[in-house]
Formats: sequence, C-alpha cells, structure tokens
Amino acid sequence: MSDIIKSVVLLESDWETLLAQLRIDHPLSVTLIREKMRRVLGYTVRNGHYNELYSTRIVYLDFFDEKKKIMFLLRYSDLIQKVPTKKKAVPNEKC
Repeated sequence: MSDIIKSVVLLESDWETLLAQLRIDHPLSVTLIREKMRRVLGYTVRNGHYNELYSTRIVYLDFFDEKKKIMFLLRYSDLIQKVPTKKKAVPNEKC
C-alpha cells in the first residue's frame, strides 16, 4: 500500500502561468493528455471549488510520485504562491 501524497493547491492564475511554462518545457501533448501528464510529470490536474477570498477558482495537482512532486516544487515553486487554508478554531487556554 502506498502513502497518500498531498496535492499541490494553486490559484487559477498561478495554474495558467505554470501551464504556459510547462508548454515551453515539454511537448504540448504532455499538458493535453491526462495519462501522459501523469507519466511524465507525475500528477494530474483536478479543478476545485471557487475561492471567495481570492475571487478565483482553485486547481489541485494530484501527485502520484513523491520524487516527482519534490522535483516539481524545486523547479516551479517560484511561479506559484501559497494558497491559505482555513484555520481551525483553537479553544482559549486558561491560565
């Protein structure tokens, strides 16, 4: 059984920037054919929900290989920004 690899969460605008760079770095078929994207890049794209904070859609990159995820982050992290997640409420501590 393999471990679950956490998805990379992107704003739609970051995905569009990343996609443009991927199309420079790889043949067009890598970004258009889902199975080829998974084989070559190690992930597939999943469209998520609408993010009211940023007034944009969220895109998830679902990785299947931890090594490819690390290489992706090393290579493309300058093109993406961190999408904040909802914080869980922390109960007040009594002194």
